[in-house]
Amino acid sequence: MASRIIKHFGVTEPHIIRAALLHDSVEDVPGRLAYGLMVPDEEIDDLKHRPAALQTIADMFGEDTAELVANVTNPEFDRSGDTQVQYREHVVELMHEHPEARVIKLSDFIDNCKGLNHNERPLAAIQRLARKYYPLIETMREFALAEDTPIPEQGKAYINESLDVAGERCEYYISLS
Repeated sequence: MASRIIKHFGVTEPHIIRAALLHDSVEDVPGRLAYGLMVPDEEIDDLKHRPAALQTIADMFGEDTAELVANVTNPEFDRSGDTQVQYREHVVELMHEHPEARVIKLSDFIDNCKGLNHNERPLAAIQRLARKYYPLIETMREFALAEDTPIPEQGKAYINESLDVAGERCEYYISLS
């Protein structure tokens, strides 16, 4: 993800690259990030340790990096509702409010969509992901091409083409239903 941001997006701001490298850490391993190896992952309450994980990032890499990681970290969604709708609402709000976070979210989104054909999960799970991402493709394109998105024009062109491929991948897996 970070290499795509540098090589294809043309973005080299250090705090954005650092945040890209750390983008999933607060969701996936907050206890490890905050406390190291003292507590096994299966005993760690992710939500409880997210603030400490973000503080660790701030201490090690700076507030600007921690803020970006916080912005791209998915909240805990209400499982009694439609989590895919909640995810889409979260992404739209994030993209609207945080132009620098768009860079990371766009790279992650492209990676997730274009990588569907490399996903080793069962077909039904891949189809769920395709249905989750597909409705966001045009929204992602609009934010990618927005004037206040801090990506040079050649990077925006790359994103535009990548979103075309992402859409094709999603359509393919959705069509297998």
